[in-house]
Amino acid sequence: MKKLILTLLLTMFIFTPCYYLEADIPISILKIGVYNNPPKISVSESGTASGYHVDILEAILKDTPYKIEYYPGTWEEGLTRLKNGGIDIMPDVAWSEKRAAVYDFNNEYVLLNWASVYSSKTAIINIITDLNTKKVAVMRNSIHTEGKYGIINQVASFGISCEFIYVDTYEEAFELIDNGTADAAVVNRLYGLMNEESSSVKRTSIVFNPSQIRYAFTKNKPGNSNLIKLIDSR
Repeated sequence: MKKLILTLLLTMFIFTPCYYLEADIPISILKIGVYNNPPKISVSESGTASGYHVDILEAILKDTPYKIEYYPGTWEEGLTRLKNGGIDIMPDVAWSEKRAAVYDFNNEYVLLNWASVYSSKTAIINIITDLNTKKVAVMRNSIHTEGKYGIINQVASFGISCEFIYVDTYEEAFELIDNGTADAAVVNRLYGLMNEESSSVKRTSIVFNPSQIRYAFTKNKPGNSNLIKLIDSR
């Protein structure tokens, strides 16, 4: 999979895979959750999915018995659907022991990511203790928010407190900085790098929580082993 990922990220060209599935795979339509987190994954107003994860999955599944159906929603909605079996795959999920107890994961990570803290351009926020008493926008159910090494536990370990403002997307987090509602926001590094120039935000030196981004599957669902084998083989 790493060769495929490198090719897609550098060229964004789609090629035909040569790996074929066994004939007795029990599912043919794959329901894939998508949400807005560009450049990794995004959904247009018309419901069209795009981004690195979409390109990778479509390349892997081309000319196989699997057909893709995308199910747009928020990040939190996607994880809930996955847990309840409403979708088969949720891309862009950071692996953790806690999540591995709820979902199945493929074994090869798609990319490494971590959290970055952004502030308003007038705020003086350089180190994590500068967040004390600040209003910080964070995404619901994100590993960078609630994970073992997420921002909630990070600030607690320094004995400081913040007022966390929960949002559904990183776009909303930056908007809260833009309109003065939040002093800072926690986003993933790729979103920050792609959108920092178009927002009234400033990247701080605060980074934390390196994470392996993988594909998550409904726990113990028939056909998962074939899917995981296919995805990891590329």
